[in-house]
Amino acid sequence: MKKLKNVLVSVRFLNVVTVCIYVYLSFSVFPEMYGAALLFTAATALSLMAGNMLNDYYDTETDRINKPGRPSLVMLFGPRNTVRIYLGTLLAAVLCAIATLSLYAMGIVLLANLLLAFYARYGKYTGFAGNVLVAFLSGLSVFAPYLLVTEKQPWNSKWELLNEAYVQPLVLCSVLAFFFSLLREWIKDLEDHEGDRRAGFKTGVVLLGPVAAVWLCRLGLLVCQGALLVLAWRLNNWVGIVWLLLFSLVVIVLWTGSEKRHFRMASALLKVVFLSGILAYFYL
Repeated sequence: MKKLKNVLVSVRFLNVVTVCIYVYLSFSVFPEMYGAALLFTAATALSLMAGNMLNDYYDTETDRINKPGRPSLVMLFGPRNTVRIYLGTLLAAVLCAIATLSLYAMGIVLLANLLLAFYARYGKYTGFAGNVLVAFLSGLSVFAPYLLVTEKQPWNSKWELLNEAYVQPLVLCSVLAFFFSLLREWIKDLEDHEGDRRAGFKTGVVLLGPVAAVWLCRLGLLVCQGALLVLAWRLNNWVGIVWLLLFSLVVIVLWTGSEKRHFRMASALLKVVFLSGILAYFYL
């Protein structure tokens, strides 16, 4: 049982479940896509787990510095078996995408896995580009159901559907997923700065230096806070107020401290903010 728990922790199972809830709820806007929804959600889950496995494989040494208590598949099964598990998970994701009989689904899953593999191997050497890549994939995972539904429609129909009121929560959550993920990746890099620096990684935080990176992150938080304030006013709905209040906690934490524990707390709070976006599907 303990080994199973360690495996789930190593593949970031809670993060995977959160993203999959978003993906499935995005499909719920289009009930005629029930079969494809299950298959594509499964492909998304498997792709994310595969990406996390590969990330652990390449980050084994730095994780011993940054997160010494967290288990990894490499520690549990060894490097060679980790690669085998990764390839099996990747194959399962591709097969689920093929089973949807959608060229868009196949293309999105293949693209996502290529980008995840690139990030795992080279993302720590690309400055903030690696953070943007992960944020892009988060936003894409939420927006993908719309792309699948409109696969065979002409471009003018795609645009008209995008402006329909019942599709707006999907669009809004996709945008929020991008920006919240971007900030969270940035904060995680601040938390992991010491291990990344020792390993010779070139993350944005390492290149800028921790002090400048913290202040730039704070500026980004204020910009997002302002955007959420405008959004709450435009929505005229309690959901926007909830997002604003939760995000305010992140801002307060990072404006009152810049130690590792503050970064860890802010990252956890952003995860809660990201999860609260699910409310948009029910109350907007």
